[in-house]
Amino acid sequence: MPFRVAFRLELPFGRCVGLKLPAAESVEAAAAISKLHPAERQLVDNAGPWRQVTWAGGRLALHGALADLGLDDGPVLRTDRGAPALPPGVSASISHKDRIAVALAAPSDPGGWRVGVDVESVVGKRTSIERRVLTDFELARVDHLPADQRTRAVLTHFSAKEAVYKALDPFVARYVSFQEIELAFGADERVAVTLRLAQGEGPFDAEVAWRPWDDVVLTCARVRRG
Repeated sequence: MPFRVAFRLELPFGRCVGLKLPAAESVEAAAAISKLHPAERQLVDNAGPWRQVTWAGGRLALHGALADLGLDDGPVLRTDRGAPALPPGVSASISHKDRIAVALAAPSDPGGWRVGVDVESVVGKRTSIERRVLTDFELARVDHLPADQRTRAVLTHFSAKEAVYKALDPFVARYVSFQEIELAFGADERVAVTLRLAQGEGPFDAEVAWRPWDDVVLTCARVRRG
């Protein structure tokens, strides 16, 4: 694999592969882009250099996760919603942030679960996002935390809601706001998920899992019709 592997993990909802991204227009980036299927490369031929790197990283991470599972590994294009267009029998999701790209893949099952993944960096300066991301219930739960723990907690909520949104999108095909998803993180890394969808879709079952990894927060979700 032309990008360095950051991790290969068996997460609760599937196989996750993370790749470290090189600088745009580097030798490593050019080598990675050349490894893509021609149909995949065509989708980003006119994109900027960094977009090409993140696209290549996400697709190669997904190919790695699919290969680990022994699943069909043809070209992965995109749906009209911008998600990976997957072969039958596969549910998968891609995310990238700064210098890392991750992909989560799982075989589809009779329960109809769809998966989502998100990765966020915990380093660097951040603007305050808690009022936009958290519900009143969630704000009350993090309000007492020390500043550094509060920042990480808000970021973890943000990441988990992004993962839920990706897993939910195949069912609702619309943008779901942060206020439509409410999370309660337990001490044992279990997360209770409540969906209050503004357009009344559902009901749905939703689950979230998360873990810190070096300087990133990695979250995954799965959703099915209730």
